[in-house]
Amino acid sequence: MAKLILVRHGESLWNAKGIWTGLTDISLSKKGREEARSAGMALKDIKIDIAYTSPLARANQTLDEIAHSLPSPIILTIKNKALNERNYGELTGKNKWEIEKEFGEEKFLDIRRGWNVPIPKGETLKDVYNRVVPYYQKKY
Repeated sequence: MAKLILVRHGESLWNAKGIWTGLTDISLSKKGREEARSAGMALKDIKIDIAYTSPLARANQTLDEIAHSLPSPIILTIKNKALNERNYGELTGKNKWEIEKEFGEEKFLDIRRGWNVPIPKGETLKDVYNRVVPYYQKKY
């Protein structure tokens, strides 16, 4: 039986500072690499044939660390921008906690978790869903 394993990238250099990263290509922090290795150890008893990843560095660095922990190689890696992180538009590069102070807790939570809450020049979570799910549906 096939298994679907979902892994979020490890902590990036901007995550560590509370900065919205979105589509900016930021590398993993030392802690992020350790988190990825930990994920790899948790997956070491599962044979992974195909990995799908965003082309962003932090996603690929996470996959590399996981792959080094596995007893057998991943046969195929497919990179596609459809799997990129949410585009935070005008909020990209800004500190999350300063935005929370500026907009208040309720609006901040709406921005982060609201299904169809727009971000200027960015994506809603609904937009992300409408980008990612069709990609996988086309594949399978």
